[in-house]
Parts: sequence; structure tokens; C-alpha cells
Amino acid sequence: MKAVFMGSFQPVTNGHVDIITRASRLCDAVFAVVGYNPEKPLLVPVSARERWLKQAVSHLNNVRVESFAGALADFCVQVGADCIIKSVRNASDFCFEADMAYFNKRLCGIETLLLPADEKYIHLSSTFVRAVSYTHLRAQRLLSIS
Repeated sequence: MKAVFMGSFQPVTNGHVDIITRASRLCDAVFAVVGYNPEKPLLVPVSARERWLKQAVSHLNNVRVESFAGALADFCVQVGADCIIKSVRNASDFCFEADMAYFNKRLCGIETLLLPADEKYIHLSSTFVRAVSYTHLRAQRLLSIS
């Protein structure tokens, strides 16, 4: 079975790596895809995000990292994927991802597997990591000015 896990990976988190690792145990092949989401600001070039993701999952022999600037369903059809892997941290993630799963099923017939986030990563998101990093960098700059 071939699976696709797509994300913006700005940055790659331990939560992402955990889901990709678990998917790699369930599937013969996993495409970890750096996607472009027009609703999210592009903070880091795709090439850098792809490089980070490759480093983070280099220990997984059946995971292939790619990038794609288009719809997830289109990528799945292109590579002949059997399913989409999505991670859910809470009820609102579940509701959003369930709606997307119904949409993708109608669009191209592909199934979606929802994997619950590991308990230790439930509060981790790329948005949170970026906010903490920004605050830390800003504090360092302010301290170096004084």
C-alpha cells in the first residue's frame, strides 16, 4: 500500500516525524510531501523544507520525500497512492480532516487514514514552534542591543 502525508513543514516537528514513522510501519511506501498551502505564508523556501524533511526521515527506508505545488488529490493520482495519511490532535482537527477526507474521496476515490497524534506531541504545531522561535530570536536581539 502507498500512502501520502502532505504538509507545509514550516518547520518539520517531532510530531510530523512521529506520524511519518508510524505510517511507514503500516504502509509499503510513504510519500512525505512538502506542499504549498496558499492560506499559509511561505516563510521558508520549499527546497529548504524538503532538505529538512529528508534529514528528519532519513532513517526510514520506505519513505520518499518530494515537493508538490498542487492539490493533494492530484499528487495521489500522479503517484498511484492508495491512501492519504492525516494527523489529528484534537476534535477540531478531526472535524476539519474528516471534511477533507470526504472531499478527497469524492474527488478521486482515495481513502484517508486519520492517525491520532502521540500524546506527547498533542500541543505541538509548526505554528507554535515558529512563534516560540520568533519570540526567542527577538529576545536575543533585544539583549544584544542593550
